[in-house]
Amino acid sequence: MLSKTTRLAAIAVLSAGSLGALAACSPAGDHDGPGQEAGASDQAAQASAPAEKPKAAAPKAQHKDFGKSTDIADKPVPVDPEQAVAAAREYSGGGELQEMKLSYDRLYRTWAYQVRTVNGRLQSQAVIDAISAKALDHGSQQLGKKEKVGTVDDSKTVSYDKALHAATSQTDGSLIRWDLSTEDSPTYTFELDQDGAVHSVAVDAHSGKVRD
Repeated sequence: MLSKTTRLAAIAVLSAGSLGALAACSPAGDHDGPGQEAGASDQAAQASAPAEKPKAAAPKAQHKDFGKSTDIADKPVPVDPEQAVAAAREYSGGGELQEMKLSYDRLYRTWAYQVRTVNGRLQSQAVIDAISAKALDHGSQQLGKKEKVGTVDDSKTVSYDKALHAATSQTDGSLIRWDLSTEDSPTYTFELDQDGAVHSVAVDAHSGKVRD
């Protein structure tokens, strides 16, 4: 039988061996070394770094920003003529542009386009909000067989911007209304307010020149 002193010595040897084996089997990641301290520092720096703020979207135009006295040459409405025609065609099912105009609509209390299109003998008209591009009203009617129908040929017509430049180069004033009609030949007409006196300037839609 082993003495008490011998048994205690054997237990001490076994314990030391077990601890050594556990240390040898432990993965490197379980130890706090210099590399692990650096990694922890990087993570802490990333966590403390301020996140990038998303860029604020540009505020949308509102109806209150465009009153009836707004000079729409100096401060153009958000919906341009091409967008207004596209919106009108959604309700008419397509068709050729016959005429359009932009003015302050007292009924709806907003700037609005009136766009008239024709598809065969079906004539459609839509009132398009010049701020939101929503249709405020729309309808259609059948034209008589003998009624003359003039349309705007986009490939031969100067842009609204070019026609406006020609008009304002000749006459100063706040733009309060404009239209593009095809009664005789495609013509832009701009109404400019000079201290209460309204002057009408006609621009040939094909040449872009001011008419006498």
